[in-house]
Amino acid sequence: MKTPSFLISSLLCLLLVHTGHAGDPCEITSSSRTDHSEDVTVECVSGWDYSLHLEDTEGMSVLQVNGHKDGDEEELIKVEHSGADMSITIRSESFDARDEDSAESESEALSNLLDDEDFSHFGAAVKAVHDELQLPGWKSQSIMFLYRLGIAAKDQEELRKRDLRPDGEETLVLQKRDLRPDGEETLVLQKRDLRPDGEETLVLQKFDQEYKDYHGPNPPKSCVANGWNYESLELLEKEQCNGTCGPACSNCWPWVCGDCCHHTGCLNHDVFCSGYWGKLGSDCFTMRGVLWDTVTDTPYDC
Repeated sequence: MKTPSFLISSLLCLLLVHTGHAGDPCEITSSSRTDHSEDVTVECVSGWDYSLHLEDTEGMSVLQVNGHKDGDEEELIKVEHSGADMSITIRSESFDARDEDSAESESEALSNLLDDEDFSHFGAAVKAVHDELQLPGWKSQSIMFLYRLGIAAKDQEELRKRDLRPDGEETLVLQKRDLRPDGEETLVLQKRDLRPDGEETLVLQKFDQEYKDYHGPNPPKSCVANGWNYESLELLEKEQCNGTCGPACSNCWPWVCGDCCHHTGCLNHDVFCSGYWGKLGSDCFTMRGVLWDTVTDTPYDC
């Protein structure tokens, strides 16, 4: 099914009219640091505000996410990792990241949390921590856990933006591209196949220009650690930036692994999420898929 050209032109014009940047939905209100821990408070325009506790001591890493609203406090997520073990608590329900038998109930618990309207700004809250505090995920398991949960929440947010009609057809989704340093906006049109009849519908997909600093024939920046790049930007976009740190190509999170390159841990996760069930598969949509790499049987790393 082809979208009429006049409709595309009208929609793009409408999109470009609204180029004003609204205030960020979340902001950091306090942060404190010791040799082994970090405590951060993030306030959001709606839903929960968040208090984050990250701790890394010898042999133990802990991430705790509490939500605050209308004077009430709730422990939303707690991750505890020690050696070869990882336990995850989602709203008082505990799971073993390595226990295959708990995958279905774990997936349901995580799905319910990510679908909670009060939790809808969690991805933005983590992005604020990433952008403002610039905590290096490759140096700390607890920070890596936080970033991976934030990216999962942003992925879920993107899925919610895709308006599936009752007949299963995906409607046109418009997303504003980040402004380039020269102030110019560029747009990428890509197709997504989510309809049961197999027909493709047109989706306007955001592409973060920061990827161009690391990919292409002569990128100005080099990959770090075990990262590698694509010489073809076209292939990078075609593969939706699989293996990089961030939700698809829409936003690179360079403080996860130190750059916008491909990394083994990121690639393993994206392999999980590109199977038959995609992002709804248990290997992707559970803490085993988000925080625990079942290929290497270790916590995710770069």
